Amino acid sequence: MLPYIPDYRKAVKELMRVTKKHVFIRPVLSDYTHVVKIFYEGFKEGAPYHYYNIYSEDEFLKYLKRCGARKIRVYEDQSKVKLKKKSGFPLSTHSYGKLEIYGNVILTWKVVHAIK
Repeated sequence: MLPYIPDYRKAVKELMRVTKKHVFIRPVLSDYTHVVKIFYEGFKEGAPYHYYNIYSEDEFLKYLKRCGARKIRVYEDQSKVKLKKKSGFPLSTHSYGKLEIYGNVILTWKVVHAIK
């Protein structure tokens, strides 16, 4: 869910607070943070847009450490998820190797394993 909310910090802080030892998180990480708001003309359910955020890997990992992670491992995501247009959103995703393309946004999913 992290790419779909305005700011990941509150959610990550709560995950680290309630876990006993291990947290697995699947964010979209890159060299820089990109806050993407995708607008849907005529979208009728709630807000006319949704977030699809890409976070700076360096900043994300530093924040995990500030929240109590002693050790962090980052893995390339191996899943290949494809959304159909029936999902309620007009765009679908396509995987090309390790990259996922969503409209004109390239998503670089990672799996982050934080250990307290």
